[in-house]
Amino acid sequence: MPQITLDIPALPESPKLRAIAEASAVSLLCLFADHEDDINNAMVENDENKTTLSHSIGLDLGKNKLTNKLSFSIKHGDEIEQAMPNPDQPALF
Repeated sequence: MPQITLDIPALPESPKLRAIAEASAVSLLCLFADHEDDINNAMVENDENKTTLSHSIGLDLGKNKLTNKLSFSIKHGDEIEQAMPNPDQPALF
C-alpha cells in the first residue's frame, strides 16, 4: 500500500474530529485515484482553464456513518442578447 507523509500545521484536538479528518483524507485520495482519468480530461479539455473540484464530508451521527464526496466539473456558460419584446408593439413585417 502506498504511503504519504504530510507536514500539517495543526490537527484537531478532539480525537473524534481527528479520526474523521484522517479517514476523510484517505477517502479523498482514493476518490482522486478512482476518477483520475476523468479529472485529467476535464482539466485538459477545458477552454477557460477553470475546473472546479469539491470535496464534501457528510456525517450521519445517528447511523455512525461518514460519507466523502468528490465532485468535479468544467464551468460552462452561454448567452444570447436581444431586445426585450414589447407585446404592445405590433410586428413591423
